Amino acid sequence: MSNNFEPNTDTFFDLLFNDLKNGLVISSKSSIQYSRQSTIIKPNAIYLGYFNKIDRIKEDNQVFIFLSRTTHNYSYFSFYREYEGVVNKAVKLFGLDRNFRG
Repeated sequence: MSNNFEPNTDTFFDLLFNDLKNGLVISSKSSIQYSRQSTIIKPNAIYLGYFNKIDRIKEDNQVFIFLSRTTHNYSYFSFYREYEGVVNKAVKLFGLDRNFRG
């Protein structure tokens, strides 16, 4: 896990907003049944050294951002150490949660 561009939360959100505005749109689709617009963006940055895809979902005047990872190999599994690294970077960047459990 590399490419840690986020030394603080301000930089993290600046990169995220920049990618939401200027990132490469891979696909975009509207839902026929719901008032929902889904957009998949390939960001310029790799978030928390792991996430390389952004899903932006707009539904009923609310916007949801979902970070995920896409790999180009045939192994669709992850190692515990990868999750541990992402969680440790997130805690270091954002701090403890409200219940102080990490």
